[in-house]
Amino acid sequence: FFFQAEDGIRDYKVTGVQTCALPISLGDLEQAELVGVAECGELAGELISLFPAARLEHDWEALLTRGGFEAVLVAGDSDPVLEGARQLARGGARLLVWVGGAAPRLFSELTLLDAESPGRLHPLLPQRHLPLLTSLADDLASRKLGELLSIQFLRTQPGTTLDTATLDRNFLHDVDLLRCLLGRFEQLTAFRHADPSGRILQATTTLGGVHLPPVSWQVGPGIEAGWRLTVSGELGRMVVQANDRELTLERDGHPIESWPSLRRSEEHTSTPVTL
Repeated sequence: FFFQAEDGIRDYKVTGVQTCALPISLGDLEQAELVGVAECGELAGELISLFPAARLEHDWEALLTRGGFEAVLVAGDSDPVLEGARQLARGGARLLVWVGGAAPRLFSELTLLDAESPGRLHPLLPQRHLPLLTSLADDLASRKLGELLSIQFLRTQPGTTLDTATLDRNFLHDVDLLRCLLGRFEQLTAFRHADPSGRILQATTTLGGVHLPPVSWQVGPGIEAGWRLTVSGELGRMVVQANDRELTLERDGHPIESWPSLRRSEEHTSTPVTL
């Protein structure tokens, strides 16, 4: 996908860029225009029907000579998509990489590209823009919980075992969220527990950084998808919980804010929500 905006892609919605490492938010694309589509397979027809002004290109090579766009949205990991992303980045394009189901291979393949063309690769991680997390970030910044003692992020996947691709994708989203709230991590220890047949039953990661309390990320099977972030400090505890029905923020067991129906919100707004 190729977005063109009269005043370019703005950076005003993200603060602490060194911590978050993402100078672009999804909201910044609201005034952008979809001008071209390539390598989208069966989605091409639907995209053109939604954006009739966009031009359907035969392949990514036609885009190298076209130019005139501000950014390229990459949302797949097929060989033509990855090769097109490499060549477009080398030509100076900014890549907005959607962290979806193809995230592990996509980011693995684009790691060398980022080293070769610094500043061209920008992951789109919408979980950091969820309502209520701004409130939590403000409280942490103003030290309303006092000295932080521990951080625990618990997530469940439906079923009896864990899907590896979903596990990797969720890890990218969740660690990005934690970095935005807490700062940079410098240490990581990860374990995945499997049964004799190799099926993953549980995943645990511990994260550490300068002046940070113990941070743990755990995933296990459950009835439904969801997550729970618990931030404990000397002066209290705050909890954020999310499932496919609502997002809630609690302080010491008392509800503070809620955002109902994540799925319904996805259908009526332009900002995707990822559990």
